[in-house]
Amino acid sequence: MTRKRRSPKAAEQIKMQLVEIIKDTFDNNGQVITHGQLADEHVRRNASRNAEGDVHLYGGPAVVYLRRNEHYAIVPVTASVATWDGDPEDEVAVANTVAGLGAGGSRIGWYLPASKDDWLWIYYNGHLSGSGQAAVFWAGKVVDDNPQLISAKGRTRIAGRAIARLPIPPGKTEVKVLSARLGE
Repeated sequence: MTRKRRSPKAAEQIKMQLVEIIKDTFDNNGQVITHGQLADEHVRRNASRNAEGDVHLYGGPAVVYLRRNEHYAIVPVTASVATWDGDPEDEVAVANTVAGLGAGGSRIGWYLPASKDDWLWIYYNGHLSGSGQAAVFWAGKVVDDNPQLISAKGRTRIAGRAIARLPIPPGKTEVKVLSARLGE
């Protein structure tokens, strides 16, 4: 099946339509929107003929727009969000609820955290900061750019998760071997 080519202007228009739907959902109808719900609403509001494809292509950029321009804290989530009870002690449940980069699984939609200390938001940012150098910088940038989204307690938790994942420093023998190699 071939996909219809869209101009940059048409793509931007679809992205902004999805932005409005996601924004209205989070502002008026709860904390979670799935891809299916977003596609159904896109058909209802905008008479889209390829709603699922539009959500697949432009849903991510719409969320990025909301994060950057509207300062929404939005977390990608898996189907496990339906059973999420908010218990921070069960890290496996938190990991299975948050989507992406090995955290929990494939994304089925997005979640708007209830507060700055919402565990899914903290876990998501902490996970990003533990997922590689680029992600560390991204998580740090999100924290710095959006102080209104993350409380002091949340910053401490994110930093703690990132530090806990750092490799242990080399022992005395390793230091000797390393310094000997550097001296050669």
